[in-house]
Amino acid sequence: MSAALDIVKSLPLVSNDDVEGINRLKATLQQKQDELAGNNGYARVPDNQLNAFSDYVVQDMEQADQVVTISLVTLLLIVILIVLIAK
Repeated sequence: MSAALDIVKSLPLVSNDDVEGINRLKATLQQKQDELAGNNGYARVPDNQLNAFSDYVVQDMEQADQVVTISLVTLLLIVILIVLIAK
């Protein structure tokens, strides 16, 4: 997903507001990845707690204080790239 966000961010059709939203989303994703792997001062999530951690991440993303606004065009580009990368 980070790779798709980087590609979309570099496209000329993406507004500055969308770039800021993408940067905030990438920072949140990186924080969760660091927490999962035990990088940057986080303790690694034990294997037996991976399901609980995934539930926590989903709830955290759903209930986040910050509002990430990404235009419909940018969102569609992200989804298309994720689909293409996943194949």
